[in-house]
Amino acid sequence: MRLAWRIVWTGITAFFLAGAVVFPLVHSYYLVRVVFSLGLWGIFYGIESVLRLGAITTSGLMSGGSSQHSVRIYGFIIWIALFAFVTRRKKSRSPAEIDYSESPTMKITVETFVAAPIERVWQAYTTPSAICQWNAASDDWHTTESTVDLREGGAFSSRMEAKDGSVGFDFDGVYTQVVPHALLEYTMSERAARVEFVRQGEGVVVRVCFDADAEQSLEQQRQGWQSILENFKRHVEKAVA
Repeated sequence: MRLAWRIVWTGITAFFLAGAVVFPLVHSYYLVRVVFSLGLWGIFYGIESVLRLGAITTSGLMSGGSSQHSVRIYGFIIWIALFAFVTRRKKSRSPAEIDYSESPTMKITVETFVAAPIERVWQAYTTPSAICQWNAASDDWHTTESTVDLREGGAFSSRMEAKDGSVGFDFDGVYTQVVPHALLEYTMSERAARVEFVRQGEGVVVRVCFDADAEQSLEQQRQGWQSILENFKRHVEKAVA
């Protein structure tokens, strides 16, 4: 009877240990930890069984019963401790308690090729009257007003609104580096952006790299900025055609 019970228990232990490997594919991580802890208990029970079987084989008596009983007790205590450890839940923290100062900022890069001289590309990107003609992500938006102080430490602002007047916002910031016909760097509140103008053949690659906004999805931001850049491309190439 004891042998049959040990065989059954060995099978149960094997099941839990196998579950600890298989369950991550189909179940929650919390359940995996519970299953694995049960497998650990099976291991401790197996150790105790081996010791007890060894005592019976060598002496034919349960002379080692007290030590075997201690093994079972200690194994159970260790299992309880491990169970508490692997199934613990981390205390949830409110956003105010989380320090984001050292979190890496996600950057998004978009670019386009503009078939126009660098002088024309630069002028269209940095002149308020030109900005009002191309600075929109879709046909139902437009830029109604723009100001540019093109120098390091200078401010810029563009008022972007839906054409039906339902919503609008100011896109503004401060230039931190200005290299004519080559580079613009600026900050927008706590975010930063970099615009490179790279001559290539008979045109210019305009590449914009910016810190993502945590309030919108990365794909939405990428699509929006890319759409604006494509509008810029069409505006410049149409003007030089």
